[in-house]
Amino acid sequence: MKPKLALSFLFFGSLFLSACLQFPLPDYEVVEWEEGKNECKDFKYADSTYYLVEQVNDYIVAPVNELTGIYGAAPKGLSIDTLSGEINVTTSETGLRYRVFYTEEGSNDSCFTFVTISGINYKDSVYVLDQMDTFAFPIYNASYSAALPCDDDDFTSDDSYQLKFLDDDGCEFDDGADDDDGDGNADEPPAGSQLIPQGVSLNKKTGRFNLKKTVTNGTFGVVPENGLSKDFELYYRLDDASEMALNKIDIRMYYFNTLADIPDSLLQEMEDKQDLTYFQPKYAGPDVTLAPIDFLEKTKKTRPPYIVIVGTAVE
Repeated sequence: MKPKLALSFLFFGSLFLSACLQFPLPDYEVVEWEEGKNECKDFKYADSTYYLVEQVNDYIVAPVNELTGIYGAAPKGLSIDTLSGEINVTTSETGLRYRVFYTEEGSNDSCFTFVTISGINYKDSVYVLDQMDTFAFPIYNASYSAALPCDDDDFTSDDSYQLKFLDDDGCEFDDGADDDDGDGNADEPPAGSQLIPQGVSLNKKTGRFNLKKTVTNGTFGVVPENGLSKDFELYYRLDDASEMALNKIDIRMYYFNTLADIPDSLLQEMEDKQDLTYFQPKYAGPDVTLAPIDFLEKTKKTRPPYIVIVGTAVE
């Protein structure tokens, strides 16, 4: 039996030709510490969202208070020192919100808080081309409702790099080794890493994938190969507090002829990844304390996101 996700798609698809098989993306709020939980009041970071910084040394942030114990986070991808709680923003996976925990020395319980490393993500989703489901959109700062910081305005001057990014092209996706900011190639992607020359159809201003064109461009073969997957590394820059610092995300695309060709194991893996990526209730209960072993069992890897392209819903 396929996971409940596939069943729900077939049911609703029969009602109104659902355009996309995808997992729920609930927004969630940072859990406030319960009044009286004194063991957790000192565990916090100065901010809840951190942005990449273009600098020579790695960007490191530490907890507000120095506490003795063990630190960790879920999902995997946050570069955190398990003894000090220091977070290396530079080397962490961006575009994810992490549930960071601290276990006091000698205690069996843990305190939690949320930290977001700014950037984009894509939903682990199945897109069915013959149902007009052809676009995959980026998710900003791990919030399904957050708008990308790519303002659409009427400023047209190209007098300087700073002024240029006040215009519509304030974000750049699929950046290449082009030194477009005029400060050398140290902050540029490696040559040959761009997705568009490989056949992937991508809007360079919005980060939106056109999946139908990606297939017709021959990305999965002149005749698309059923079950083929391809990995890509998307480099991008956002017009936010990162000040256009180079960012990146690994992405995996699959192609299947029909929905029936998708392995049950792949659907289940995608559902599990979404549970952790967006912290549905079974992973993010309201209690601020939890035995750390229970939490560590849930520190699975959620990257890369899987974009699963399907030619047709039925054989």
